[in-house]
Amino acid sequence: MGAACAKHLADFGADVVKIEPPGGDPLRRAGPFARGEPHPERSALFLYLNANKRGVCLDLHTDEGRHDLDLLLQSADVFVTDMSLAHAGALSLDEARVEALNPGIVYTSVTHFGRSGPYSDFNGSDLVSFHMGGVGYDTPTAFVTDIDAHPPVKSGGYQAEYQAAWTAAAATMVGLFHRDAYGRGQQIDVAAMDAVASLMRDRIALYSYSIGDIPESRIKSYYSYLWPCKDGSVSMSFTSAEWWEGLKRAMGIPAWMEAPEYATRQARRQRMEDVERKIINWLAGLTRKELVEVLGREGVPVFPVHSMAELLESEQYRSRGVFVEQRHPVAGQVRQPGPPARLSETPWRIRRPAPALGQHTGAALEEARRLAPGPGPAGANGSHPDAAPRNAESGASYEGALPLAGVRVLDFGWVYAMPHCTQWLAAMGAEVLRVESNGRLEWCRTMGNRGADGIEGINRAYSFNALNDSKLGVTLNLREERARALIKELVSISDVVSENFTAGVMERMGLDYDSLCRVRPDLVMLTATTLGATGPERRSTGWGPNIQSYSGMAAVTGYEGGPPVTVGGNWPDFVTGTVMAFSVLAALYHRRRTGKGQHIDLSMAEVVTTMLPEPVLEYTVAGREPYRMGNRDPMHAPHNVYPCDGHDQWVAIAVTSDEEWHALCEAVGRHEWATDPRFKTSASRKANEDALDDLIAGWTRNLEPWDAAKKLQAAGVSAGPVLSVFDMLADPHLAARRFLVDMPHPDVGPRTVASLPARFGAVPEIPHRHAPLLGEHNSLVFKEMLALPQETYERLVTDRVIH
Repeated sequence: MGAACAKHLADFGADVVKIEPPGGDPLRRAGPFARGEPHPERSALFLYLNANKRGVCLDLHTDEGRHDLDLLLQSADVFVTDMSLAHAGALSLDEARVEALNPGIVYTSVTHFGRSGPYSDFNGSDLVSFHMGGVGYDTPTAFVTDIDAHPPVKSGGYQAEYQAAWTAAAATMVGLFHRDAYGRGQQIDVAAMDAVASLMRDRIALYSYSIGDIPESRIKSYYSYLWPCKDGSVSMSFTSAEWWEGLKRAMGIPAWMEAPEYATRQARRQRMEDVERKIINWLAGLTRKELVEVLGREGVPVFPVHSMAELLESEQYRSRGVFVEQRHPVAGQVRQPGPPARLSETPWRIRRPAPALGQHTGAALEEARRLAPGPGPAGANGSHPDAAPRNAESGASYEGALPLAGVRVLDFGWVYAMPHCTQWLAAMGAEVLRVESNGRLEWCRTMGNRGADGIEGINRAYSFNALNDSKLGVTLNLREERARALIKELVSISDVVSENFTAGVMERMGLDYDSLCRVRPDLVMLTATTLGATGPERRSTGWGPNIQSYSGMAAVTGYEGGPPVTVGGNWPDFVTGTVMAFSVLAALYHRRRTGKGQHIDLSMAEVVTTMLPEPVLEYTVAGREPYRMGNRDPMHAPHNVYPCDGHDQWVAIAVTSDEEWHALCEAVGRHEWATDPRFKTSASRKANEDALDDLIAGWTRNLEPWDAAKKLQAAGVSAGPVLSVFDMLADPHLAARRFLVDMPHPDVGPRTVASLPARFGAVPEIPHRHAPLLGEHNSLVFKEMLALPQETYERLVTDRVIH
C-alpha cells in the first residue's frame, strides 16, 4: 500500500526516495519475472510500483541506519509508511519522534485497520480488508440464486490495497496544502478497511434513509449485468424505459416485447427468467463487436468484457497510449499500465526506471546532509527550518483549519464519481458551487432513489444528500445563452471547473477548456468520461458494470471456474472519484508554484486498468492469461471466505506464511493439521487447497463470524467477518474512526452517512454541512458573488434562466 501511494506521488513529479532493508523489498521476490527468471531486479510488479523513485538501502536495526533515516526525514516533505503502529514504534518512527525531527513533515500512515480504533492492532490482508469494508458482501452483484451456497467474493487483483493507496495519496496532497498554509505538518492515518467502506457510501445512506425491504445484493434480482454472446460476454443494461425501447429496436421489435405483460419494468421483473432466456437467444447469434455497434446506435449501454490480451489490442486504449514500456537496465523492456489521468501541463511519464537495490544511497544521503537543519535556533532541537507557521502574522489558526479555504470549484458533475471528487474538496474547505438544472434533474435526486422514510422528494434522495454535503447549490438552464454567460462569469472567479458529461457536450455549449481559459487563463479543469476525451470510442457512455467490463476487472473477478462477474459497492465510481480528487489537488499544487492552470482528461476505465497491474503483467511479462479464483490467492492457502453459523454469515481468513499456519492450527485446536504432509508447506497447502478449505469450513460452520475472527486474530492470523451494510452501520471501529457521521438535513433530519476515509491530525473533526436543497444558494451566488441587481436576478428567475 505504501509503495503504491508513493508511486502516485512520484509519477506526478515528487522526488520519492524508497527505503529498503539490506535484503530488499519483499516485492522484489514476487513475480512475474521479466525474462522468466526469478531475480531481485526483474520483478515486474516491483518495477511497476517503483518507477520514478530513487532507491536507498538502510539497515534500520543498526544505529547507523537509524541515523541515516533521521537525516532523510529531516529534509523530507512527506513520510509514507505502511508499517504497523507496533513496528513503527519499535524503530522509533512514532509520530511524536518524527514530528520532533521535522515539524513540517506530512506523516502518512496507510495500514489495513489504521492507527486508532478497536481493530488497530489486527493483522490485515487485502482479502480481509475487502470483506470487512462491506464490498465483498455485495459481490458478485445481482448474480447468485442460492445465497448460502455462494459466498461473497473479493474483486480480482488487490483492490482493497490499491484503493487505500489512492486514498492515502489524495490525503497526502491535502496535508501538503495544509502545511503550506499553516507551516506545520501532521499525521494522516488511512485504513484499507475505511477506504473500502467508502465505496459503500451510497448503500450506507440508503440503509440509513430507508431501512426496510432492501434486497440482498448478491441475489439475482433483475437481469444480469453481464450477458453471454457469440464470442464471449458483454456488459449491457436496459433497466430504464429508454434503454428498454432501444433494445427493442435493436432486436427488430419482436412481437413478444410489444405484449402487455412486458410493458412495464415491474412486469418484466416478474417474468425475469423468460425475458433473459429470449434475450440470450438473440445475443447468441451476435459477436461483441456487432452488439456494440447495433446496441450503441440505439443508445443502449453495452461494452465488451475484455481479457488482458484484448485490452492490449483495444483501439481506444492504443490510441491513448494506455500501456507503456518501462526500459530497465536489468529487466529490459516491461509493458505495463500507464497514466491514470492526463494533465496537459504536467503529463504523466516514466522519468526513470525502478531503482536497483541501494542504487542512490550515497547520493541521497549526501543531499540530505546538505539540506538538514544546521546549528542555531531553527535547528537546535532538530526541528525543520520551515516549522514556523507561514501565516502566523495573519493570526491563522492551525488546529482544525481547512487547507483548501479560498479555493472555489464550479462543479457540473453528477451521479457518483465526480460528486465524490468534489465532496473531498468541499470537506477540506473548498467552496464548491454545484450546478444543477430544473430542466434535467440530477440522476441521484430522482432515478432509483428512495426518499427518506419512503417519502419522495427531490431534496429527500439518499444518494444526492450523501454525496454532495458541504457544497453550495445553484440551478441554471444551460440551454439558455444567458445562463451560459452567467457560467462564464462564475468561471472568472473560480479556480476549478469539474464535469463528467459525455465527450463533446461542454464544447457544444461553448464551455470547453479552451473557451473557459479565455475567461480564466489559469483555470484547472477536470473532464472525466467513461473512456476518455479522445480516441475512436470517446463518445461511449456507460456506468460502473460497463467500466468494469471494458477495463479488465470483470474478466478476473468471479468464482473459480465460473463466468465473469461485477464487483459491488458502486465500484468503481468512488475509486475513480478519489483519483479525480488527487489529480485536481496535484494540478492546483502545480498552479500555486507556477501560476499555470491545466486540463485534466481522466478516463474511468483507464483508472481501473492501472489498478490491475498483476493481471496485466501476468499477460505481458509471463504470457499467461489470468484466471478467476474467487477468494483464493495464487500462492497462499488457506485464503478464502468460510461459512459460519446462521444465514449468510461468513468469515474471511488469509494465511501467508508457515508461522501463521501453525498459529491457526494452534488456535483451532487441530495440531494434527500442522503435521499432515498435505499441509506442511505453502506449496503443499496450495496443492491440497480443496481438502484444506473443507477442514477449515468444518470448524467455522459452528461459530459466529466474530468468534472465529477474534480467536484467529488473537493468534496473529489475519481474519475478519464479512460485514454487511447493517453490520457497518453498527461497527465500533468505523464509529471510533469517525468514518460514519450523523448529518443533519432540513428536510429529512439527521442521517448516518460516510465521511472521508482518512483521519487528519490537524483536522480531527471535519465540519460537514448538509447537501444543498435544489437551488438553495441561487440568491447568495448570483446576487452576492456576481453582484446581480435585484431586478436582473428576478427577471432571470422569471425567464427560467436561473432555474
